[in-house]
Amino acid sequence: MAQAVPPFSISRAAFEAITRRDSCASEGDTQSDGTPVAIGAFSCDLSDQSLRWNEATFELFGFAPGEKVDRREVLDMYAPESRRLLEVRRAQAIEVLGAFSLEAQIYTAEGEERWLRIHAHVESRNGQALRLHGTKQDITHERLHLRKLEELAFTDPVSGLGNRALFHAAFLQAPHAPSSPASRNMASAGALVLFDFDHFKAVNDAFGHIAGDACLARFGAHLRSAFPEALLLARIGGDEFAMVLAQNQDEDQLQQRLNAALHMLATPFNWEGTSLSIRASFGLALPRAGEPSSPNELFRRADADLYRSKERRTPRASSPDVASWDRS
Repeated sequence: MAQAVPPFSISRAAFEAITRRDSCASEGDTQSDGTPVAIGAFSCDLSDQSLRWNEATFELFGFAPGEKVDRREVLDMYAPESRRLLEVRRAQAIEVLGAFSLEAQIYTAEGEERWLRIHAHVESRNGQALRLHGTKQDITHERLHLRKLEELAFTDPVSGLGNRALFHAAFLQAPHAPSSPASRNMASAGALVLFDFDHFKAVNDAFGHIAGDACLARFGAHLRSAFPEALLLARIGGDEFAMVLAQNQDEDQLQQRLNAALHMLATPFNWEGTSLSIRASFGLALPRAGEPSSPNELFRRADADLYRSKERRTPRASSPDVASWDRS
């Protein structure tokens, strides 16, 4: 059974008052960049789904004020997930004669991405839902600001990839928070690959941590280039990286691609007059029929495979200049 959302409701009288106003943004209502907040009012007659909007609502969707608008046309402007949530919460509110709130992504008539904060309340009489009244507030700049903060929080500044926090939020914790922004791309997650540099301490000791950072940045850029289809790339430790790929990977072909990528990285590059090369090992785990395939189980298996891979390396040298690359 749906729950009514208590913080907000708007009566029909309030809607009529709002629609008579020339502007729905007060002098004090501004977004983080100082842009006035656009707040539109709407009403929907539930008997025929006809819409009534004030001028600000027309502007939010990119329509000319007073233009005839069909609700089905408006729904097509919502991003798929936002449309799904809107329809579900709207139906629940109508069922319980309550209210709902939602932050939704739309694309205006001009194709511009926009985010709206929607509050709506059901008007009823004798237990019968008659109309839906509410407001739609432009929160695009607010969402962009939050997106930038999220990128800062989830990005490793050295490699340019995601960081350990992103890996945990988007992959390891994804089953527990499937609708979180970090985990939105993990529904099709399959293969997990863990990478670990070989003899990286020797590079830092011989050439300094700035040289080590150059190796980390080069590795991150090469991973992005070699696996553009990756669902997630992250630096999860000092010289440890993780990559999540989609389901239905051919294990042999993936092994070949990984070996080829690491061979390419082994080619020396010039760093401030010094010739450096990056050598790494990888561990691979794919879902298999009849075996547990939770993110944590895949991580455990990939980590064990990485350990075996590093154990097989010959010779076990302490110099960054000697290592065997192919997994045999």
